Amino acid sequence: MKTRTNKVKVFELYVLRMLSIQFILLGALFLINRQWRIGVSIIIISLLFGTIGQGLKHNRLKTSEDLLKGQDWNITEQPDDDSQTMTSEEGNLIGKPFVFTWFILCVTSVLILFHYDIKWYLTIPIAFVFGMFYPLLLFFLGIFLTGLTTKNIKV
Repeated sequence: MKTRTNKVKVFELYVLRMLSIQFILLGALFLINRQWRIGVSIIIISLLFGTIGQGLKHNRLKTSEDLLKGQDWNITEQPDDDSQTMTSEEGNLIGKPFVFTWFILCVTSVLILFHYDIKWYLTIPIAFVFGMFYPLLLFFLGIFLTGLTTKNIKV
């Protein structure tokens, strides 16, 4: 029997954490190029991914001391069934944070594209597509990588 992947933790690890790191690096890149306003804005926006992660169900009841200790990244659980598909409960738990992540990526994309003087009629569709598909790509990459690392367990 194969272990079941906790997709909420996969979302937190492979989407929220990766986006936070990428935004800090992107903001630092803008600061190195002496584009202060956009660089500082992006670094501040990167903190929003941490607030989304804090709002996930398994983090809500943790104290600040528990959060400082670090995350338990054991993303596999013993299954009750053989299904590897996402349950409706997991979908509901990921849905709202995904929408917030999409919104943050869209707003940031619009800021960056306006910073480079891209026309508005190109900026909005590009931001919408990037905001929607980039987190999905990271999420499915996380599920794929987690599936490679899970072991078959005989019960």
